[in-house]
Amino acid sequence: MRPFRRIGFLVVLTIIGQEGAFAREADKHTAARPAAPVRVSFGVTEERKQWYVGDGIPVAATVTNISNRDLLLPDWDQPTLEFMPMWRLAAEVKGIPGETRDWFPSSGRGGSGGVENLEWEPLGVGKTSRPKQDRFVVMIPGQMTIHATFNCRFLGAKRMTDKGLKRFYPYRRGPPITQSVSFDVPAHMSPAMTEKYDQLSKTMLDENVSVEERLAALRQVSDEKHYFAARLVWTIWKQAQDQEVRDAALLRLIDLLEFGTAYEAMPDLLDALAQDTTPLVARKRMLDVLGKMDLHKERPGLRIADVAGYCLPKPVHDKALDVVGRLTHSTNATLAEKATTLLKPRPVKQ
Repeated sequence: MRPFRRIGFLVVLTIIGQEGAFAREADKHTAARPAAPVRVSFGVTEERKQWYVGDGIPVAATVTNISNRDLLLPDWDQPTLEFMPMWRLAAEVKGIPGETRDWFPSSGRGGSGGVENLEWEPLGVGKTSRPKQDRFVVMIPGQMTIHATFNCRFLGAKRMTDKGLKRFYPYRRGPPITQSVSFDVPAHMSPAMTEKYDQLSKTMLDENVSVEERLAALRQVSDEKHYFAARLVWTIWKQAQDQEVRDAALLRLIDLLEFGTAYEAMPDLLDALAQDTTPLVARKRMLDVLGKMDLHKERPGLRIADVAGYCLPKPVHDKALDVVGRLTHSTNATLAEKATTLLKPRPVKQ
């Protein structure tokens, strides 16, 4: 299974190309947006009645040439298209557990440049492309939507000129074409995950099992990163009797807070941050994670696996400001410096 892709809102990229006289000539004929020359088909390639957190959803998208001319497609898997994507496959989740408001931080990638130096594949009239495929791991319950957006501006064609057969781009002003599929992901584990996590929980809390085995089980769970993995790591941190296991669980829970899926544990993590008995490495790490939430703003929040956003409830926001404010007077110079920096607004990038 491919690792979970970091994904955000769809962004239409502006491609500034030096495409020569033939591109300028094409512009004269495309001052108005042309009709879409292709039809996009998009869907899930595996039938299943219900998708659960932790499942990998395989999707595939194709385009069919519905124009009256042969087209040229860039090889969309080539690295040169990474920041100029012909396809954009992305996901978002709304209605997550405990959602306070519709909130998502803006994100996206952009780039500029021409499309001359790409590898091209022919797509004849009426022909369908090879699929653009991906797999999205479900990281959190809610209403999950996966989008496939095809950017027509990359489509090429050929025209005979007095200098021979030349390539041009008749659809540079064509609108992106988007299709979506949606699922309701329940806020409970699948039967298989329930059985698996029950066993792992028993292993991690069993004092008769070696510490090495318990830590290995903890790694197995936390490496899955999703909402229920974060919940189980949270439970282990609260219930484990062995201090080594508790400390390891705390650090992993903070990592999952940074990833976003442990957002429900934030009040408890703030309590740990305030306590001098908490390991210094964990307190420093927690301050680093809080520094990414913009606590100085009116509505701070965090990304959740890059598919959702969480706006901190006011009581949690107030608690974070109180704890961090008290740490600005800590006798530990590192904690005091981090806390002081955290409460200052970030400089605006020029």
